[in-house]
Amino acid sequence: MFKQLVQIALLPLALTGCATTSLFSPYPNQIATIQSSLNAGTGDQSLIALSPKAESGADALLYRLERARLTQLLDKFEDSKTDFEWVGNAFEQGDMKATVQASSLVSGMASMVTNDNAIGYSGEAFERVFAHAFQAFNYLALKQFDGAEVELRRAADQQRNLAEKNEAEIAKAQKEAEEKKVPLNKVAGHFAGLDEVAGQVKSSFQNAYVLFLSGAVWEARGEWGRAVVDYRQAVEMYPSNTELQAALTRAEKRVRPKNNGTIVFLYEEGFAPKKDEIKVPIPTFTGAIVTLAFPTYHASSQAPYGGLSISYNGQEKSLPLLTNVGALAARSLKEKVPGMIVRQTLRAVAKHQIQKQAGDHFGPLGQLAGNVYNFISENADLRSWLLLPAYTAAMQMELPPGEQSVNLMGPGVSMTHKIDVKSRRTTLVRVVNTRSRLFIQTYEL
Repeated sequence: MFKQLVQIALLPLALTGCATTSLFSPYPNQIATIQSSLNAGTGDQSLIALSPKAESGADALLYRLERARLTQLLDKFEDSKTDFEWVGNAFEQGDMKATVQASSLVSGMASMVTNDNAIGYSGEAFERVFAHAFQAFNYLALKQFDGAEVELRRAADQQRNLAEKNEAEIAKAQKEAEEKKVPLNKVAGHFAGLDEVAGQVKSSFQNAYVLFLSGAVWEARGEWGRAVVDYRQAVEMYPSNTELQAALTRAEKRVRPKNNGTIVFLYEEGFAPKKDEIKVPIPTFTGAIVTLAFPTYHASSQAPYGGLSISYNGQEKSLPLLTNVGALAARSLKEKVPGMIVRQTLRAVAKHQIQKQAGDHFGPLGQLAGNVYNFISENADLRSWLLLPAYTAAMQMELPPGEQSVNLMGPGVSMTHKIDVKSRRTTLVRVVNTRSRLFIQTYEL
């Protein structure tokens, strides 16, 4: 009997080996050290620790995204390009590598008695858009302009084509909830904090920063029609943004500097907010009330946008906000709440059966072991791409040819940066602010 009790108690550990490292260890805790290393200038050490996790497992896609972003910030553009290529293939295939495909059934079974962390991570729509845009940066850094254009077209296509697919997935989850008689209306109130953050954007995947980037590239390459399309879509998202309005007008009139150079500042601030866990009582179709763990976002968990100010020749300009990544993430999660509730309800029934059978077969000690297992396995899925920025912004300005110095000031950092301005040419200056350190990359078009 003792041996059987031990087997029950060790079940979570067995499932950990066949599923994912996030099953019982919250994902944000694993990435916090990498974020800190970027601030401390020890990103290369974090890269060594991160790499084995990116090779296989149900979280491999997520770790690849983190590694691709990390290597890019460390100017390892070829390595970043390779990882983003892998990620792009995984997105297109709709699954992971062969090793994960072979274990998909096991992961599905494990998730029914553990939590959603056992399901292979497939990426959010807004993460896919960012992945294509960041891959474009790699191609620009490597002077492979055709590749950059392909990635920017893919990013734009994702934003235009995801709407119909997204609506279909939401409708499917709502229908399944009705079929399973899951009372969504009785649970919705527990996600009020999520609604507050998600309400700041109208879409979970439209990204004005990526559209501005692609519009600037098209403009520099003389693809005026493409520039107008992307700028106009961005203006529709933020009609009061003066930078977007000016960009659209410039593209429509095909205005180029006569002698000056064009400098496009692209700004990324902080890190994407992590998910929080909440406990929600769920009435199941068996009549029982169970308390389950769900992910959510709260407005208080994200620092406000600090912004970037650029000073040149006595004049100072601030970059207007283009993307609140936390709001995109919250809206994406909100759209998945019905499906999560259905899965959690079915999972609660499965766990209740395990607990009941443990009590029936092994008495009070079995009941205790079942209770302990249910407690430690009830963890919300807190996975998301956490090396993404929290906010993005952009601005275009003209500067005279030659080496020019600009002062950059953002939350927690300030510095003087020199730019080699080329007459009638466009230079992208990408400023990544971790709120403790600036990473600056320059791309000539």
